[in-house]
Amino acid sequence: MARIQQLIHAEQELYARFRLAEALAGTGEIPQATAELVAAHHRARSIGATALVAEMEALARRARLKLPALPRVEADTDRGLTSREREVLVLVSQGLTNREVAGRLFISEKTASVHVSNIMAKLGAANRAEAGAKARALGLDRL
Repeated sequence: MARIQQLIHAEQELYARFRLAEALAGTGEIPQATAELVAAHHRARSIGATALVAEMEALARRARLKLPALPRVEADTDRGLTSREREVLVLVSQGLTNREVAGRLFISEKTASVHVSNIMAKLGAANRAEAGAKARALGLDRL
């Protein structure tokens, strides 16, 4: 019973550190966010907190924090999509607006708009819905 309570306490502490890293990234304090996330991620992996590890890795991708254990999202060279455009395309295929994409990826709404325009041009899509449909058809709707 004591071991279970220790694990619960450790997961709660790591979740708090994850949220701190997310808040730091949101305010542009990237070095501090990275340091917090790297330490928390390492510990979460060591105790087997897989759900929390997945959330931390998603944050690292969204906020572009360098997490040593995390593989980079690959560009789609066949269609000329950069790795960031692939991340944006996944969110567009889920029906997110530019504002929502911007919030998830810690970028400006204008930057999200530029990415979406570039994606539509590269995929030959007339609108966001068509880009999302093409992403699903090509298997580009997930990372």
